[in-house]
Amino acid sequence: MRLCLFAVSVNSMALVGPKDFCMSDPFPCQPSDVSQALGAYQGVHSQFGCAQRCSQYEACQKWTWYHDTNECYIFGENTCQDLAKNDTKCGCFTAPRCQNWDSETTPTLVGGVETVEVLLKRGPDSGIVSDLPEDRQFPVVASIDDKLFLCGGTNNSGIAKDTCFYYSFVQRKWIEMEEPMPHGPLSRSAGVAAYGDFYILGGQTSSGEATDKVEILDGNHRKWFSGQPMPKKLAGHCAIRDWDTIYVIGSPAAPSSGGGSLEVFLFNITTSTWHTLPSSTNGNISGPVARRDFACSLSPDRSQIFVSGGKKDSGSSVTDFFAFYLQSETWWQLPSSLEPRSGHVMTLYQNYTTIIGGVNAENESLGSMESFVKGSWVKLNEILTKRKNFRVTQVPSNFFPQNY
Repeated sequence: MRLCLFAVSVNSMALVGPKDFCMSDPFPCQPSDVSQALGAYQGVHSQFGCAQRCSQYEACQKWTWYHDTNECYIFGENTCQDLAKNDTKCGCFTAPRCQNWDSETTPTLVGGVETVEVLLKRGPDSGIVSDLPEDRQFPVVASIDDKLFLCGGTNNSGIAKDTCFYYSFVQRKWIEMEEPMPHGPLSRSAGVAAYGDFYILGGQTSSGEATDKVEILDGNHRKWFSGQPMPKKLAGHCAIRDWDTIYVIGSPAAPSSGGGSLEVFLFNITTSTWHTLPSSTNGNISGPVARRDFACSLSPDRSQIFVSGGKKDSGSSVTDFFAFYLQSETWWQLPSSLEPRSGHVMTLYQNYTTIIGGVNAENESLGSMESFVKGSWVKLNEILTKRKNFRVTQVPSNFFPQNY
C-alpha cells in the first residue's frame, strides 16, 4: 500500500497533482541506515511534521516517521536506499524529500469579522473560504496541512472563549473541535504552526490576567499537550517562527503603566528551551517601549524582526516601526507607517512586508494596506473588509483557485 502525503514547510506546501505530492511507504529503512540518520526528533505527531523536518536541511533526502512513538528520522543521499519491507508492523512511514516544499503561500485574514479574506495575486477575495461560525476578536490562527485552525479570542461582547474551529480544505467547511483549550478561555495570545503542531503562547485569561502558559495542539489528531512556560507572562504580544525557533516579542509591563520596553524571547523547539535575548539600541534612539496589540514579522531575508504600531500608554494607535537585528541583537528605528495602527497584522504580500487593517488613532477600523518598499511605506490600492483584532496566516496557494 502506498499513501499520499500532503507535506508543508514554513513557506509552502507540496500539494494536489501527481507531481506535487509525496508518496510514503509503510516500511522503515534498514536498521544499519537508522544508525546513520542525519537527525532523530522526538514529539513529531504526523508525517506532515516529519516531512517539514526533512525540508529544513539541504542534505536530507528521505525521512521515516513512527506513529506509535512519534519519532522522526531524516536521512542523507546515500542512506536508506532500500526499505525493510519484511517489517510490516513498524507503524511507520518512509518517504523521499518533497521536491515542491517551497511552493507559494497566500496570506489569509481570519478573525475580527466573520468574513475570511484571501489575498490572491489578482486581488483580495472573500468568497473562497466560508465565513467563520462566529465572530472572534483577538483569536490565534494557523495553517497546518489541509486545515486552517482558529482558537480562543473574544466574542462581540468581549467574553473570552475556549473553543476552537478548523476549516477543512477537503470538506470546504468549518468544524468545531471536540476538545476546547485545556486551560480555559484565552484572548490576545500569540500562535504559530511548527512541524504539524499549533503553539499557543501566553494570552489574557477570562479574569483579565496575562499568562505564561504554552498550549500545543497536535494538528493531526486534534489533541492537546502542555509546552514549556514562557519566561514571563504576556498578553497582546506577537510570535514568529523560523524553522525550529520561535521568537516571542512582548512586554510584561502594561502599556498604561508608562514603563518597560519590548523584550525578545527565543524558544528552541528541538531542545524545548527558552532564552531571553539581550538587546541594545543603535545610536541615540530608544528601543520600542511597552505596548500591546502591535504586529510583527520576519524581514524577507529573515535577518530582522519587524515591529509595527500598537497601543502605548496613551491608549491610541501609533505609527512606530522598528527592526530588531538578530545577529547584533540591536533595535533600529525605521520610517513610520503612513497611518497609526493597532490590532492589525503584518505579513509578506507580493514580496513586500505589508501591514493590513487594524484601528487608527481615532479607534476607527481600517481596510487599507501599506507595503514597505525600498525603505519607505507605500499605500496600496487594494481595499479590504474593515477589520481589527484579527490574525493572518500563510496558506498554501494550491488550495485556492487560479491565483492570477
